[in-house]
Amino acid sequence: MRPVIIFIFLFGSNLLISEDISFFVDLERSKLRWTGEKVIGTHWGYVKLKEGVVSLKDNELSSGRFIVDMSSISVEDIKDWRWSEKLEDHLKSSDFFDVENYPEAMLSINSVKKSKKKIMVTCELFIKGITQTVEFPVQLNINKTNATAQGRLTIDRTLYDIKYRSGKYFGDLGNKLIYDNFHINFELQTK
Repeated sequence: MRPVIIFIFLFGSNLLISEDISFFVDLERSKLRWTGEKVIGTHWGYVKLKEGVVSLKDNELSSGRFIVDMSSISVEDIKDWRWSEKLEDHLKSSDFFDVENYPEAMLSINSVKKSKKKIMVTCELFIKGITQTVEFPVQLNINKTNATAQGRLTIDRTLYDIKYRSGKYFGDLGNKLIYDNFHINFELQTK
């Protein structure tokens, strides 16, 4: 046999098979930090993942699904627990995320585009019964035993029927205006 044919015979099947690997997100070590801004300041805190899984194909991100426990919204920038608890309750109310009726939010990765400098993911984001397509960059590190991802997702809350003190819907809010975009900075670790 010729050397090329022997090589294909012995190793070809490994070359043609694409390996799919899935990792579960480590819920304790992963962080989702939200930031909301208004005319006179900023608030921030955390929200917890309920579950998450990412899939790799040929050592590249191919898909993922993440469920967020909306009842876990915390406010960290206000040190007086009475005021932080008041804001937490307001964020969970129907003015914002209506956690009683929508206890979970979900993000599903639809596609991944990789360039030399970054990875862009396109996802379906489900909040308050509404699904919108979002795109954002991700910094991804993969090895044989786990994966980590970091990035920032900017969300226009009004697309999810969260209109409280939005300048798009209410005039003359002055310093009570809350900006429509909020941000989720994420650090995901798998196990």
